[in-house]
Amino acid sequence: MFIKQIIIQGFKSYKDQTVIEPFSPRHNVIVGRNGSGKSNFFWAVRFVLNDAYSAMSREERQSLLHEGSGPAAMSAFVEVIFDNADHRFPTGRDEVVLRRTIGLKKDEFALDKKSATKTEVMNFLESAGFSAANPYYIVPQGRITALCNAKDTDRLTLLKEVAGTGVYETRRTESLKIMADTDLKRHKIDELMQFIDDRLAELEEEKAELTEFTRLDKDRRCIEHAIYDRELRQVTGELDALEGSRQAQVHESHTANEAVRVTDAELDAAVRQLQDLERQLDLLRIDRDARDVFHAQRVQKVTELELALRDAEQGHVAERVASLEIELATTRAETDTTRAEMQALEPQVLDLAEQERTLQREHEDKESRRRVLLGKQGRAGQFASAQDRQAWMTHEMGQLEQVLARERRTAADVQHELATIDAQAVEAERNAAQLQAQSEAAQASSAQLREAQRKASERRDKLADDRKDLWRQESRADSTLENLKDQLSALERTLYSSVDRTTSNGLLTVRDIVARLQLTGYHGALYELMDVPEEYRTAVDVIGGTSIFHVVVEDDTVASRILDEMKHVRSAGRVTLMPLNRLRPKDSAYPDSPNAIGMLDQIQFDPKFRPAFQQVYGKAIICPDLPTAAQFSRASSLDAVTIAGDRVDRKGALSGGYLDARKSRLEAALQYKAVKAQLQQAERDAQAIKQQIRATDQQVTQAVARVQELQLQQQHAHDESATADWQMTKKTQARLATTRADLQAQLHRLEQDIHDHDAQLAGLRDEMQAASSALSDEERQELVDLEREISDNRRQWRQVSQALSERRRQLEALQVKLDHNLILRAIGLQQDLVAAQEAALANQADQVQRDLSRARDQVAAARRELQQADQQIDAVTTQITKVQQRIDALKQALAERRRTIDEQELALSRLLQQRRMFLERRAEVQRNIRELGVVPEGFRRYEDTDLATLVRTLKRTNDQLKQFAHVNKKAFEQYTNFATQKEQLEARKRELDESDQSIRNLIATLDQRKDEAIRRTFQQVAENFERVFEELAPAGRGRLIIVRDSAQMGSNGNGDEDSMDVDASDLHEEDQVATYRGISIQVSFNSKVDEGLKMQQLSGGQKSLVALALIFAIQQCDPAPFYLFDEIDANLDAQYRTAVANLLHRLSDHAQFITTTFRPELLVHADKFYGVTFHNKASKIQAIAKEEAVGFIELGAQETVVAAAAAAPQGQGAEPAVAATPEPETEPMES
Repeated sequence: MFIKQIIIQGFKSYKDQTVIEPFSPRHNVIVGRNGSGKSNFFWAVRFVLNDAYSAMSREERQSLLHEGSGPAAMSAFVEVIFDNADHRFPTGRDEVVLRRTIGLKKDEFALDKKSATKTEVMNFLESAGFSAANPYYIVPQGRITALCNAKDTDRLTLLKEVAGTGVYETRRTESLKIMADTDLKRHKIDELMQFIDDRLAELEEEKAELTEFTRLDKDRRCIEHAIYDRELRQVTGELDALEGSRQAQVHESHTANEAVRVTDAELDAAVRQLQDLERQLDLLRIDRDARDVFHAQRVQKVTELELALRDAEQGHVAERVASLEIELATTRAETDTTRAEMQALEPQVLDLAEQERTLQREHEDKESRRRVLLGKQGRAGQFASAQDRQAWMTHEMGQLEQVLARERRTAADVQHELATIDAQAVEAERNAAQLQAQSEAAQASSAQLREAQRKASERRDKLADDRKDLWRQESRADSTLENLKDQLSALERTLYSSVDRTTSNGLLTVRDIVARLQLTGYHGALYELMDVPEEYRTAVDVIGGTSIFHVVVEDDTVASRILDEMKHVRSAGRVTLMPLNRLRPKDSAYPDSPNAIGMLDQIQFDPKFRPAFQQVYGKAIICPDLPTAAQFSRASSLDAVTIAGDRVDRKGALSGGYLDARKSRLEAALQYKAVKAQLQQAERDAQAIKQQIRATDQQVTQAVARVQELQLQQQHAHDESATADWQMTKKTQARLATTRADLQAQLHRLEQDIHDHDAQLAGLRDEMQAASSALSDEERQELVDLEREISDNRRQWRQVSQALSERRRQLEALQVKLDHNLILRAIGLQQDLVAAQEAALANQADQVQRDLSRARDQVAAARRELQQADQQIDAVTTQITKVQQRIDALKQALAERRRTIDEQELALSRLLQQRRMFLERRAEVQRNIRELGVVPEGFRRYEDTDLATLVRTLKRTNDQLKQFAHVNKKAFEQYTNFATQKEQLEARKRELDESDQSIRNLIATLDQRKDEAIRRTFQQVAENFERVFEELAPAGRGRLIIVRDSAQMGSNGNGDEDSMDVDASDLHEEDQVATYRGISIQVSFNSKVDEGLKMQQLSGGQKSLVALALIFAIQQCDPAPFYLFDEIDANLDAQYRTAVANLLHRLSDHAQFITTTFRPELLVHADKFYGVTFHNKASKIQAIAKEEAVGFIELGAQETVVAAAAAAPQGQGAEPAVAATPEPETEPMES
């Protein structure tokens, strides 16, 4: 048997689980730097083998746990795996696992992964040869030094331990103790027998006194009963008074809790008001910023008009006309280039668009067919009978025919509009030919055109201002939407956090299924279908609980469909469905009393959902207080709840206490519902604003077009070129082309819908005519082919769409550049040029003056709006300050009221403590009354006597009873018992006499065996010592000598005048061990005939060698299966270290050795090597090669030399260290 493997975790410097590679059954060497944790490894083995740390306090256990970086270890364990191939352990298995686990409050052993006691483990180890009397199979640091410094008497004590005399001494001590107990028992038996004899004689004299004692005892019990009864009534009165105080305190506590609830609700309302005001302030600031931008634009416009007015007045028109003409020519050239690029891209766009339409048409045809087949496949198991299937398909066909008729009418209308647009396009072409004539006519009416242009510009500017105002409204609406979405998201998290994850996942899964399948018959969760007045919400929440998350559906068909879909969803959660057609709740008869109202009547909901709400709330009533609730609950077999939330179940259970309204499920659900409604309304408002913006955009576009048209007409009046004609014609044609493209797209969608619905109708007709509703083999194959073709088509469509999008993006970029940059710039330049030319013909200062006046009015109006916005911001800020102050006041009031509640709870606790004391006193009095037994007759004569008289009478009676204290109440019975006991004691005494003689014989035998064991052990150890010492020091000789007291008495002196030395060969069986005073050692290192030196005359290294020889001699006397040596060669010279290494190599043939060392000699013959490292305050041990082990030793020697040199005094030389310093038995410190 040997140690196969060791596992350490959390023990001292070993933080993480360290699984040491299996050991060799022969010699294993462990090396490492000082402080790395080698000694901790040996302590771990001693720990698990119970060689150390046998009885520890909490502090000692904590000192064994690892303390390093990171969280402290709460437990540690060491596990040793023994190779039991020789079955030295009687388990029948080839491996034995012994583990010891330690924590702050535990110290446990496990043997083969089964819990075992410390005694069982020690007995198990002793069965394998681990003797408790010879602990030298583990030699830690310090034990060799202790042997070196041991006295002769210490070595004699050690010899006795090795000989196992401790067992003899233990048994001898136990025998002596038994003898003493036996003598004591015999003495007591004698005393008892004498007492019984005397007692039997006395029993004859006790009968007369017994009669008088009985009379007095009856009086005593009557008086005590009267006293106890009076005290019981007094305690009961105190309890009643305390109960009244407690009820009043409970009422005050409920009142205070209600005040806290109200204040809490006010605080929540104030916080919500503050949030609303802050959102309103954000919107006002956004509006103010927009108005500020508008004001800046108007101011810039005034500046431009003032400059224009100054130019008009100063006559700089000619230079401006020339500059505008040059800039206009450049713009027109760039416009021509852009048009050329667009003409090159348009054929590519048309070709790709045609390819996209073809692929889209093919995709839609295949997708339509696929939907028909999937619909048919999905309906295969939907209907219970063929009649149901025929009825459903007939209904669906009717619906499809109606939709088709409506779509065909819409398509005809669109085609009519297309014909109208085409006619308008022809008309536009015709109008282009007439523009020249109109231009000539326009020159004649230049003044009217300028006036019309001014009015059109004013309308355009007004519409632009209206649009900016709508943009500001849209920005505010978007901000409101974002705030509401954030609120809804936060409320949704709060709502779903109030239930378990499976329920929240189930609700989300159901919503996804309903949205994906567009199911009808889904009504929502209960909380979405109800509304509850504020004062009843706590009561409704207590009764409803998590039932408010039950989902209401129309019938069980919808419920089954949802459940079937949930089976295919991963982590679908759990949900409770309530089909209305299956709910049959019974109506409850509510009490006819104003103090008991039905909860169902206080909940607002659609009448069609009444079965669902009656199922949850139909057996609940609301009462004003808890006693009333308990009364009506018992009388009507209904669940009763107070407004504060205290509940009385109809089966008798009571529950309640303070309920935090902020954590109410129902409150969170109703807030979620309200915010969701606000969000939907805000979305509708935002959509309405967007529609107004689109309408205004159209009006602005028309106004701009009108201005441009008048400008072109005015340009015709001054310029005979074709530019204005072309621009006007282009604008008209572009507008008509855009409209026509929109109508074409709409017509295409309608045609596709008609095609899809025709296909669905045809599929339904074919399915109706088919005998079976299931897909045929051809249809299933067609469905598979369609899936593949749709995927291929979608990929081609995506590629073409990407290419088309890129071409369109390029074309749109050019179009944007042309329409929104070049054309507009050319129009603006043309307008400026016309204006400049007109200014050259006629003075335009009046018009500029009018524009400037109008712009200044706009600046003044914008400034007023800014002031109004600032006033509104200040007003809201003031409201925010007031609300914040109110919130602070409410928080302070809430804290005060909660402190009041704490004080009330403390007072209530004191009342309960007093009540408990009175209850204990009452129980004690009742126990005393019970202990009195049956009260004698005549006890009522003391009922009206005052307490003082009763106490005096009781004292007098007790004094009289004291005179009869010696009276025996069971004289006759005791006489019989004493006679029987006397016979038993006589028999017991005979047994004790026999036992005493047996024990004396055992003690004599034990003394003889102990002396024999000591002599035998000394001879064995002495012979082994001579042999081992000669092997370690071949030129010398060593002996063990018994130091015996020649005067037949012990002596502790150091002199030899009263002692004599006896060699092992001179011992005889008749020698008395009691005369042994100690064991001395005489050794000679260079002679086999000299008398030799004693231990005190040896050097330190020689002492260590002698101590090692003694340890090896003791070990060979009682061999162990393995040995653990911790740096036993630390103080040896090199020649002796080699001799020790050779000895270990020889002994490893028969036993396993695990040693640590700082020297290379032990590495020469070792079989396996292990290195201990220390990093981040944690030790690790792992198998290494022999060369690495030698490197460890050399590195340690170098570090020791450097450390010694550094520690030498300055100015003095220091000899280099020869021997490494032994590793301290303390926690390692990281260097």
